[in-house]
Amino acid sequence: MKKSHLLSLLLLSVFFSSFHLLECISVQNPPSWVPSEILNSRFRDSISLDQKYYLFWNITSKGDIIFGVSAQTNGWVALGLSPNGGMRGADIWTVRSVDGVFVVEDRFSPDFVTPVLDSTQDVKILWASRNNGATSFIIQRRLESCDDSQDLDISNKSIAVAYAISAEDDDQFTKHGQIRGSLHLNFFLPKLPQPPPSNMSSITIQTTNFRVPKNHSTTYTCQGFTIDANITSKVHILYIENLVRSPLVHHMILYVCESETAKEIRQCNMEIACAEFFTVFAKGAPNYIPPEGVGIPLLPHQKHFMLQQHYENPEGLDVVDNSGFRMYYTQELKKHDQGTMLLGNFLVSIPPSQDNFEVIGDCPSTCTEKKIPSDGITVVNIEYHMHALGFKGWTQVIRNGTELTPLGSLSRYDFNFQTFWDMQPYKLYPGDRIITHCVWSSRNKKATTVFGEGTDDEMCFDMVVYYPKVSNMDTCIQIADQAMCGDKPSITMSSNLNLLTMVPLNPKPYTPYVAPQCAVPSATNQTVYIQQSTTRAPTTPFPSDSSSHRLMTSFSVFFIFISIFLIC
Repeated sequence: MKKSHLLSLLLLSVFFSSFHLLECISVQNPPSWVPSEILNSRFRDSISLDQKYYLFWNITSKGDIIFGVSAQTNGWVALGLSPNGGMRGADIWTVRSVDGVFVVEDRFSPDFVTPVLDSTQDVKILWASRNNGATSFIIQRRLESCDDSQDLDISNKSIAVAYAISAEDDDQFTKHGQIRGSLHLNFFLPKLPQPPPSNMSSITIQTTNFRVPKNHSTTYTCQGFTIDANITSKVHILYIENLVRSPLVHHMILYVCESETAKEIRQCNMEIACAEFFTVFAKGAPNYIPPEGVGIPLLPHQKHFMLQQHYENPEGLDVVDNSGFRMYYTQELKKHDQGTMLLGNFLVSIPPSQDNFEVIGDCPSTCTEKKIPSDGITVVNIEYHMHALGFKGWTQVIRNGTELTPLGSLSRYDFNFQTFWDMQPYKLYPGDRIITHCVWSSRNKKATTVFGEGTDDEMCFDMVVYYPKVSNMDTCIQIADQAMCGDKPSITMSSNLNLLTMVPLNPKPYTPYVAPQCAVPSATNQTVYIQQSTTRAPTTPFPSDSSSHRLMTSFSVFFIFISIFLIC
């Protein structure tokens, strides 16, 4: 056999033996204070959340997830999940040393308050140590703990991962100590952050030298931009880079405007002339890349934009900001245009002193049967939008008299953390009825809160990102006993109702969706303190049961054997 063929086989065997490394993300060259017990525990994936905080994890075939953490501190270390990136509704696990014994605590944050102990403890500690100025541990919990009121499930979609460390081992969690933050991860399909493309043209929309007010803890600004790119035909945006230049940036929203808007930076809320969402950033969100084969269309007449930014400056810092977005585009069009559709209800009126006041926005079958093509559309992201009183949202889909799995659900909404959420692709078809639910708490209000653009007013929207884009399908929003069907947001938010395309609601009885029964975890996962402070981590703590790992190992052995045989 030719040497080139032998070399190809050898390379192929190396490829298969390392395939499981190519499909995951991993920390490169971790610092010396990360202990060997963590590094040698065969975690499948790992990531550096901060220079002083390293996270490792593995998912087992038995429905558990095992985390390894090493943080450079002699105090407590916290890891958790957040529905949105903030404290409200966060599921938090803290590890600290109490009288020389490491303990793990399953905590829940009902609001912006000190996290409290869960009524059921659904996490256990497998190993922990403190050496070389670092606290390291391995913990385990079920992917689904069946504690819906205080825990968050881990599934094949992105979720905000929150982390924090303290210099002390106390039980005071009101302050996060030295390090804190959050980012979005899909523990099942983690992806390496992709750098911006080097072979594409780009458009930059960016604030210039804005001095964030020191005397306001919260500031909202708007600034108009007119792009000067020479775009004479449709192009596709394939990468949106978040240019976050200040830690005070809480979130940013970019709107498309129908006409030129003021170029000076000003305090503002959403403006009617700029009511069409284009992209959004919230703390911890990655750069946005459309699905494979999909591009965000930018047309020659779309030259006017407005950048809205939210700053949080509770400590009164003197900071100059230059944040914004950079959008990379190509003239080589993908197969599909990405589209957005706004669902919800414009008639919002929330009485005071209510704990759970709900309004629905009905997108009737009479609209979708006219707008959605026969082969359907595929939803890839959603974002709920309410204001300060909002705390829950979900979206039903009813097809042929049967309610399907929810299109989306956010059990703990937080106005201060808004972003698009990755999800498993969801097909919608003509005739589907789509119902958006918004729930508010007005317990501290003394007057009725109505629909409006200000943060003291309220809204009920669900922004749906889908492909392929359908012409004249920008909205499907309920008004009283009708729904506007397809109009642009700038028209629907105007006072000229004669411009609206209205269709009747068509509510019919349906069979409700029944969620799968959660399997109750074993009792060993429900101990408040598992007092175990070993000096040695399990050598094969988990997942030699990974079928993909076994398959790749078998392939590598097979190809190495064949290669040796042929050489001989």
